[in-house]
Amino acid sequence: TRTGYTFGGWFTTAECTGNRADNNGTYTPSQGITLYAKWTANKYAYTVNYLEKDTNRVLHTAKVDRNKTYGTQVLGTSEKIEIDGFYYKSSNDITITEIEANNIINIYYEKRHDLSYIIKYLEKDNDEDDSNNRILHESKQVDNMTFEDIVRAEDEYIDIDGFYHHSNSREEMSITTDINKNIITIYYEKRHDLSYLVNYIDKDFNEVIHEQKRVDNITFEDIIISEDEIIDIVGYDYDSVEKESIQITTDINKNIITIYYEKR
Repeated sequence: TRTGYTFGGWFTTAECTGNRADNNGTYTPSQGITLYAKWTANKYAYTVNYLEKDTNRVLHTAKVDRNKTYGTQVLGTSEKIEIDGFYYKSSNDITITEIEANNIINIYYEKRHDLSYIIKYLEKDNDEDDSNNRILHESKQVDNMTFEDIVRAEDEYIDIDGFYHHSNSREEMSITTDINKNIITIYYEKRHDLSYLVNYIDKDFNEVIHEQKRVDNITFEDIIISEDEIIDIVGYDYDSVEKESIQITTDINKNIITIYYEKR
């Protein structure tokens, strides 16, 4: 016997071609003769595993080739494949044996660390199309992320003057290789808890001639028309306003309308 080979008979030529000298049975030569044994290498299976380095997580269905000749060398690098989100790291080579359990190539991969995600900060509106939403802050791009890392929306909140956080396009995401899928949109709405003041002033003496008026529960960026705040004051005639209008900010000291009057 010969490990890994099947005996194919005795032949009278070194090439072991033509008819078998033993005619598939016994052979007794009539004179001295050289016989050549024919051996055919057997076919055996080998398996290729695609694994994550360190965890041994299976990343792809194993490949099984059942038709490899005994003694053949198989290089691990010849069996590597592209796996989304992973880099090839290392592999082993094998020489095909008759023990198929030993004919195993393990190819190891590690996660990519060159990925990115984007955070968008938009004003919330009443439809699902974000293309028309006002951009409240420059988009944030974070690089050098690892494949399958988890990014949480709440960790990306920022303060935007005049706005409250409203909602998120999603609460978290797992990093993929497609940056267009690695996007969280954080929505904001205008504050509705702001105030403005109205002062009534004697134009000539710059004296207060009426109790200051305060208006609460006003929305950020609302426009207030000064003339709408004119009132009748006994003994005075309306003269002018300091500004025709104001736009509401988060600073009440900037949300002031001054109306001037003259004595009659």
